[in-house]
Amino acid sequence: MTDIELSTVYEAMKAHDAEPGGDGADRRKMAEALRAAGLMRSGQPALTDVALSAWRNARMSGSLEQAMAAALAAVTDLITPKPTRAEVPFSQVHQAVAAYVAEGHGDGVYENDHRLSTAMRERLRVDFRSSGPAGALGHYDSRAQDRFFRQVKTALDKLADAGVLRKAGAGSTGPDGRPVDRTSVRYYTPEAWDAAVARARDEQAGRAQLRARWEAVNSRLAALGIHTTRDDHEPARISLESWGRLLSLVDGGGGLPTHVRFAHPDAGYQGSRDQARRLGLVPGRVYVLTEYHVGRSDSAVELLETGTNRINAVMFEPASHGSWEGQEP
Repeated sequence: MTDIELSTVYEAMKAHDAEPGGDGADRRKMAEALRAAGLMRSGQPALTDVALSAWRNARMSGSLEQAMAAALAAVTDLITPKPTRAEVPFSQVHQAVAAYVAEGHGDGVYENDHRLSTAMRERLRVDFRSSGPAGALGHYDSRAQDRFFRQVKTALDKLADAGVLRKAGAGSTGPDGRPVDRTSVRYYTPEAWDAAVARARDEQAGRAQLRARWEAVNSRLAALGIHTTRDDHEPARISLESWGRLLSLVDGGGGLPTHVRFAHPDAGYQGSRDQARRLGLVPGRVYVLTEYHVGRSDSAVELLETGTNRINAVMFEPASHGSWEGQEP
């Protein structure tokens, strides 16, 4: 504002301060003072409220001059045109994104999403609202916003080209084994990429172990005539009929069969008989059953005494724990 405008407002404010009136009268007088100084046009009531609030707060404990200075400072701050930062040079955007990545934000994983664009906008002090009359903020410049978002993505691509980041493209599979959305791109620091690969590998191994464990459980249930309603590698879902079968086995034998007798050494294929001899199995002896595997054409058992070797189940028959204790070959 010019010295003439300041003087005009000062005189108007002095007159306002000398005249009594309620809140409505105060707002009207303040508006008249601002309008007389050419600082307010129709449709800008906010200036009146800002000036009046600053005036009252300062006048409660200060002089007329102090109140005047406070009101003018508040109005001046509001109406002073702010520099437009919607148009930012790409070099500044690139530098800001690079610094953001170097500082380790986002756990080393980045997407050109609202979170990143907001961080860059705040860092660069970008405002997509255009300045209207007398400095008032006007409409939102969506084209400038879209351009800024493209600049941020280009900066990420540049960092990927330079090896600072690694890129999982749209529609691809990320290092964590999960698909990347077709409308987005994901960027990783090399350390975050390697960590995601390691986690995916561990998760895959864990799932494989869980599948194997359920396969073993379902195989043993099938050997008892208890069939589940899930695939072999999935958690067992047992029907009411199968539950009855399972409970009858428990009630009848005091527990599930855990021992088998090597009762039929001449049964099965020649290869199975040869394997039994190599493992030193003794006809008539009872062994501890650890696993039972049901196949399409044959089944196999694993014994505590022979480790993980699978032996044709046709050569064995169920046996009780008591018949095994103290038995001699």
